[in-house]
Amino acid sequence: MADHTLLDPSWFAYDTPGLWNNYTHNGLLYLYTSDGEQKSRWIQMIRDKKPDQVEAGCSECRQGILLRVLGKSGDAVYDYFEDIAREV
Repeated sequence: MADHTLLDPSWFAYDTPGLWNNYTHNGLLYLYTSDGEQKSRWIQMIRDKKPDQVEAGCSECRQGILLRVLGKSGDAVYDYFEDIAREV
């Protein structure tokens, strides 16, 4: 698995603290399932549980869901992952 980060100066302010527009922490969570209906339920749950303190995006993969999160504290990212883990 490769992790790709697009570096485009027209999209990001590289002269500010943090690579991701003042976000200082990032996290990745992979939820494994091959059940299409379960993926749909989990994606909706991920959207519903997203707190205002983070930005998040998920991708549906062949065998699961990949979730990337940006936050301004490690606790915010961790707490979001904990909320998701309690549901799955």
